[in-house]
Amino acid sequence: MVTGQDSGDKPLFDTEFFMNLFINGEEHHELPEPLTVHGLILHLGLPEKKIAIERNREIVSKSTFETTELSDGDRLEIIHFIGGG
Repeated sequence: MVTGQDSGDKPLFDTEFFMNLFINGEEHHELPEPLTVHGLILHLGLPEKKIAIERNREIVSKSTFETTELSDGDRLEIIHFIGGG
């Protein structure tokens, strides 16, 4: 069971099932399943704004991050933008 906490008192993930994903060309083992794109962003500690995600060569719309479920073996490319000047 993964017991990371969000801003509330409930666990982010309550599962005994795991999957493997390829993220930016690297294999990531034992990620909690089920897992949405939004859940992956939280799990990896990435910023929720200014981020683009491609899943199996298709862009995932930000409006579907919370409902797009990932599957074992999915290939993701994640880009997050950093401002500067």
